[in-house]
Amino acid sequence: MLTRRSGILVLLTIAFLPTVAATAEPLAVPDLSGRWSGTWCDSKSGYHGPLHATICRIDDCHYRASFTGRFWKVVPFHYAIELNVVGVENGRVLLAGSKRLLGSGQFEMNGSAGDCDFTATFCSKRYTGQFDLTRSGR
Repeated sequence: MLTRRSGILVLLTIAFLPTVAATAEPLAVPDLSGRWSGTWCDSKSGYHGPLHATICRIDDCHYRASFTGRFWKVVPFHYAIELNVVGVENGRVLLAGSKRLLGSGQFEMNGSAGDCDFTATFCSKRYTGQFDLTRSGR
């Protein structure tokens, strides 16, 4: 049963709730669109090399990343993958994606990115490793 005092408290809460909600700042999510560069390393074989990426925002929940690099210092590779935004934590976008790659089977990627850095782990039938990229231009 509501007392008069409880009723007033409920009415004040309802009256001020929209004001509090309106002043709450939206979550700041960095836009990852742009050019990135860095390295990749395979932890199973020790292979490593340069890596470049162009990331484009599709919508609030998806990015398309195109990666180019070199394998064995001379063999070029290129592939694109759609990355799903799976969360935001401490100003970093958490990403996950999966794609079937010729010769490597199912390729899985999980990572996080901030305004200036992108780190991801990858795994496939033949390879397991990490990407480390920094923003090279917008």
